[in-house]
Amino acid sequence: MSKWLISKLGLTSTQFIDGDRSKKYPSRDEFLEYGVLFLNGESINSGTIRKEFANYILDKKYSEIKKGRINQGDILLTTRGNGLGDCAIVNISYRGLINAQMLILRPQNTEFDSYFLFYYLRSNGAKNMMKSMSSGSAQPQIPIRDLKFLSVPIPPISIQKKIAAVLSTYDDLIENNDRRIALLEKMAEEIYREWFVRLRFPGHEQVTFHKGILEGWEIKKFSEELNFKTGKLNSNAAVSNGRYPFFTCSNETFRTNTYSFDAEAVLLAGNNAAGVYPLKYYIGKFDAYQRTYVVTPKYEYLSVKFIYFMLRDRLEHLQTISIGAATQFLTLQMLNSLEFLKPHENLVIKFERNVAPIFKKKFLLKRANETLIKSRDRLLTRLISGKLSVEDLDIQFPSSMVAPDNDRKATETSG
Repeated sequence: MSKWLISKLGLTSTQFIDGDRSKKYPSRDEFLEYGVLFLNGESINSGTIRKEFANYILDKKYSEIKKGRINQGDILLTTRGNGLGDCAIVNISYRGLINAQMLILRPQNTEFDSYFLFYYLRSNGAKNMMKSMSSGSAQPQIPIRDLKFLSVPIPPISIQKKIAAVLSTYDDLIENNDRRIALLEKMAEEIYREWFVRLRFPGHEQVTFHKGILEGWEIKKFSEELNFKTGKLNSNAAVSNGRYPFFTCSNETFRTNTYSFDAEAVLLAGNNAAGVYPLKYYIGKFDAYQRTYVVTPKYEYLSVKFIYFMLRDRLEHLQTISIGAATQFLTLQMLNSLEFLKPHENLVIKFERNVAPIFKKKFLLKRANETLIKSRDRLLTRLISGKLSVEDLDIQFPSSMVAPDNDRKATETSG
């Protein structure tokens, strides 16, 4: 690295483009289920754009806003809120805007390969520098004027492209596993919806109704059936390469060296600037942010996997009832007062048996991705620092890190 030019990001030809903050800025009541992408900090997670967490606006609204439009090759950086410092690269061409929580970095190809700068911003060194630049407590942010002082290495373009290509190989494998995880998730959700939404569960033809409710089913308040606890940690408790998952109100799962929970649980974000509440399932040792709800059943037979999908069905409703101005909140009183239709105990047990193999496959794929991510991040640090030459690499991936081609068939058989 001693031979590489070191500069400040603001002294390079990289453009800094922030989101529109004028009166044209879309309000929450203008958001749609489909339309033109209006990206927020919650839609940036682990280096990727998560469209399912984005907002959408009308074409007409998009045509009114010229500032903050994304192009292919742009790097999107979260500069405010829980996901501070998260970034993603726009790898395909589509129409979209960023909101006021974000910043577009648009490097010029003569100086930076977009993917190289993207990977550099994801390195621990760059993340730590950006973290030191942040200000504010309730809503930490990185001012653009400070970000321009971020130190960046500028190796020859040919070296940049080689480094980016090696790291992209890891990301391609991770993305492939993520697609299979999403497929498995969809399969388990379809069983839930078929049984508990459409009410076409095994033996439904023989079940009768009593006072408008299926026999053996009951309307219950959340407070009667679910435990809601919160973590104790501040959001800054995350550490690099920590031993345990650390769940915050961000889409991204962080790491920490402590654990306060050892359970099968659902993790529900308790606050969010955009009113979008990430929901996650985990089994094992973990820790949680003080505004993240750890949800478990009060009674053993009530499947945590059932609770996970039941809460997923309620996310839009939770968004409508949340309170707050700059940040939206879900209070314990709100959650405890909600009701759900509790199925017959035997049906919940049967659902658990059907989806457990699917969740196990998801767990194995996620574990493989964790290994890939650790390997990629170690390699990233060494390559970006120049301690390892890209020419010296000979990478081979164990088969256990990659999902098999027959994954779907095997899952359908076991389910």
